[in-house]
Amino acid sequence: MRYLALLMLCLLSFAARAETASGTATLLDLQGKVEYRAGATTAWQGAAQNQKLTPGQSIRTGKNARAALLLSDRTQIRMNENTVIDIIAVGSAPRSTGQSKFRQMAGRAWVQSKTPPKSLEWQTPTAIAGIRGTDWEMAVAEDGKSTLSVFSGQIAFGNEQGQLNVAADEQAVAEQGKAPVKLTVRNLKDRIQWVSAYRMAPWRFVAL
Repeated sequence: MRYLALLMLCLLSFAARAETASGTATLLDLQGKVEYRAGATTAWQGAAQNQKLTPGQSIRTGKNARAALLLSDRTQIRMNENTVIDIIAVGSAPRSTGQSKFRQMAGRAWVQSKTPPKSLEWQTPTAIAGIRGTDWEMAVAEDGKSTLSVFSGQIAFGNEQGQLNVAADEQAVAEQGKAPVKLTVRNLKDRIQWVSAYRMAPWRFVAL
C-alpha cells in the first residue's frame, strides 16, 4: 500500500507540473461580436474581456468585429473580422521550452512577439508555418487558400507538396494540392492597415 500511495503521489505531481507548464491566452480589446467554444462539438458562446482561453478552445470574430489575444509567452495575436482560430497549445512563459500551436480556419490574423518565440507553429487548411519571425500576418480564404505576409524575421512555410522560407518584406501563398509560392508585392505594409486602425497596447495587461 505504501508503494501504491507513493506512485499515486508521483502521478499527481506530474499532472500538476504538466498543467502548470501549459500557458493561457488572455482575450483583450473586444470589438463587436466575439465568441468562443470549449471544444469542436460544443456551442459557441459570448466571450468576455480578460477571459482566459486554454488549449482545446476556439475563438471567432463576427462581421465588423475584432479581438486580440495576449499569450503567456507575451506573443500578441490580433484577429480581424470573420476570423476563426483553434488553440492547440500555448507556451507557459517568455523563456518556456513549450511549443505554442494554433490552427487558423478562416479570416486574417496578425501576430507579433516582443521577443522571438522559441517555438510557434501556425496551421491553416493548406499549410503549416514554423515561426521564426516576430511580425507577420496570415489570411485564410473560404477555400483554404492561405496568404502569409512577413514584416520582420523569417518563416518556414510549407505543406506536403513543398516548403519555402519567407523572409521580411516577402509574401507567399499556399493552395490545396499545390506547393507554396512566393508573390511579388509592392507595399507589404498596406496588408496590415486593419491592425493599425485599432492600435492598442496589450503589454499593459502582462501583469494580469
